[in-house]
Amino acid sequence: MVAYSFKQRFVVPIRLGLGMTVGIVDDGTQRLKPKRQTIRAIGKRRHARPGETLQLYCGMRQPGCFLIGAAICTDTRAVKIVLSDTDFQIILNNSAIGLLPSEIRRFAQADGFDDEHDMLDFWREEHPGLDVFEGIVCEWRPAA
Repeated sequence: MVAYSFKQRFVVPIRLGLGMTVGIVDDGTQRLKPKRQTIRAIGKRRHARPGETLQLYCGMRQPGCFLIGAAICTDTRAVKIVLSDTDFQIILNNSAIGLLPSEIRRFAQADGFDDEHDMLDFWREEHPGLDVFEGIVCEWRPAA
């Protein structure tokens, strides 16, 4: 079993992606997208493999940590994100060609963002000075 930690902003999108009731009335002002994947750096610990159960937490190793839900890993792929001053490219599985703009939008939405601009803003805020990121994208489906 592999555990991943997420920021509070992703709790509702993850719950939506797991098919859970979130208790929010959609008044049309929020564009909530179900989160069904996570992008992670390669580190000392191995990442999930297809078929493995994932435990998705909010704020691991922090006071108030809680389990958001469980999922089953459906796929893991290499991902490279190249940021420029105005936009970014996403390259999957070491392809020579990056995703098309419409594919980047779908990718960003699968990652729980409103759109590619929301994702770009998040990356710039969370990873200042980072121009190239290489890691994995882990996709999931609900466990039950």
